[in-house]
Amino acid sequence: MILSRSSRGRRFRRVPAAQEAQRGSRGLGGGPRGLGGTQLAGLVASAIAESGASGPGGMGLVMKTVTPRVAGRAGGARVAAEVRRQLAAGS
Repeated sequence: MILSRSSRGRRFRRVPAAQEAQRGSRGLGGGPRGLGGTQLAGLVASAIAESGASGPGGMGLVMKTVTPRVAGRAGGARVAAEVRRQLAAGS
């Protein structure tokens, strides 16, 4: 038996170890591998080129293009920071 947090994070509940393993262990390397910095930078650069965006005003266009490509492999804040960085550098 493993103690597992509920969805609200306030209470703990007992979960059989097999069930927890089947669900996947969060934060312990059980999920898909994330994108490396250079991979993310490459995806963002291609999304900028594809959308034709320039400057901070084009951030929405780039995010709309790149978000489906990173789908669960990079956090939104990390992607937004990279988009912001590249758009600022290209201005």
